[in-house]
Amino acid sequence: MNEENRVIILPGYSLKNKQWAQKTAAALPPIFKVSIRYWPHWTQAAPATNWLDREVDKLQKLYRNLPVDLIAKSIGSYIAVKLLQRNPGNFHRLLICGLPINDLSAEDKNHFSVLGSLPAEKVLVIQNETDNHGSFTQVKAFVQAINPHIDILSRPRNDHEYPYPEDFIRFLTS
Repeated sequence: MNEENRVIILPGYSLKNKQWAQKTAAALPPIFKVSIRYWPHWTQAAPATNWLDREVDKLQKLYRNLPVDLIAKSIGSYIAVKLLQRNPGNFHRLLICGLPINDLSAEDKNHFSVLGSLPAEKVLVIQNETDNHGSFTQVKAFVQAINPHIDILSRPRNDHEYPYPEDFIRFLTS
């Protein structure tokens, strides 16, 4: 592991993901220096039309020369892959949970092609079996078409909640 194990948590879109991110951060061992991205629309009336690109820009500036681990849930996975397209060398590991395949346009999905250039052992996808934003079967087919060597774990839930800190810790410390 790195001297400083930086973990950035990129939560989902809705405000309820703030609590998920905080619980996830609290569950990680103290060897990790954890930061959570708090989306601006959580405290404003509505998100700016280009908020996703603004967040990618901010993250790129903040972590330009630092290797980081990313835990990305839902829309956070989209932000993560856009960041990795710009700075593939700055990432150490990428953990995606709740990839929202049903909510992405064809153009959005193209950004995930960066997964094809990453070492498969540095990427983990966790998807609930019948997540309403994308089932395990859908996500597995999508990710394996990009990189068939990436591990994709199925979890037996029928929602978009990802309370799996043990899986996160196991992956980040492997």
